[in-house]
Amino acid sequence: MEQKELILSTLAQMAKGSTQPSLYQFIPRELILRLPIDWSAIYFCLSLLEEEGAVRIFHADTIRFSITQKRIDTAKKFQGQDISHS
Repeated sequence: MEQKELILSTLAQMAKGSTQPSLYQFIPRELILRLPIDWSAIYFCLSLLEEEGAVRIFHADTIRFSITQKRIDTAKKFQGQDISHS
């Protein structure tokens, strides 16, 4: 699996417990602990995914990011499981 797909799939899995998955804001530590990828590579992929409209990156005291509903739907298709409770 390509790194971008792995990150997207991981975000979808993490967001599935939220009542509004596309509004859940992740912090870097959540991905760093779950992926065998260096943070610089994760951030690079997140930036590419943001350009594609797959995630949103929020620059605050601590960077935060969320997966878009469009990509939650995409992830549901290639995972074959329910990502959101809606």
